[in-house]
Amino acid sequence: MKLYTHISPSHEAMAAEFLLPSATEFDVTIFRGQQYGEGRWKTSHWCAGLRDKARSMLRAAEESAGEIFVWADADVVFLKPCKTRLSELLGDRDIACQHERHPGYLCTGFFIARSTPAIRQVFTTVATAPYLSAQGDQEIFNDHKHVLNWASLPSAEFWTRGHGGTIPATARVYHANFIIGIAEKMQALREVQEELNNE
Repeated sequence: MKLYTHISPSHEAMAAEFLLPSATEFDVTIFRGQQYGEGRWKTSHWCAGLRDKARSMLRAAEESAGEIFVWADADVVFLKPCKTRLSELLGDRDIACQHERHPGYLCTGFFIARSTPAIRQVFTTVATAPYLSAQGDQEIFNDHKHVLNWASLPSAEFWTRGHGGTIPATARVYHANFIIGIAEKMQALREVQEELNNE
């Protein structure tokens, strides 16, 4: 199964330490993006970087037409095998995403998808939308997900800092979102690996 990711220069070291060596179940394709300033959250540079990432997600869907693929942001680490489990959770749906604030608000930083015409249309919309300082790919995706047959991945297995509390021992994937700063993300990823390795 193919896994796609998008890496800008500022995220190279993080992906090299965590995502890439942990994604051993997958055939990984890397799309490399430009660096837009410091990419601070909710700035024009941040939005430009998200536009690049959205174009990479569309490219992944186009290259996978009719097939199943996985998307993972550069701040994801795999903690346990999950390819079979992801396929089970996708079932006959178009997409199954990690969620954030609640199970109905989907995260475009980690998902498994079947590249249907509907998926490609939604990602075309996301990739071509005007990006404002307060809006990114995820907000636009959630605005258009109603045309998809979608599901949320269970947080007990596909965990993010935004879920709150302590990472469960059942976690298969950790996504270091809701953390600002590359160094801070990398520290959080190290701590999660160490915590689970010591159990």
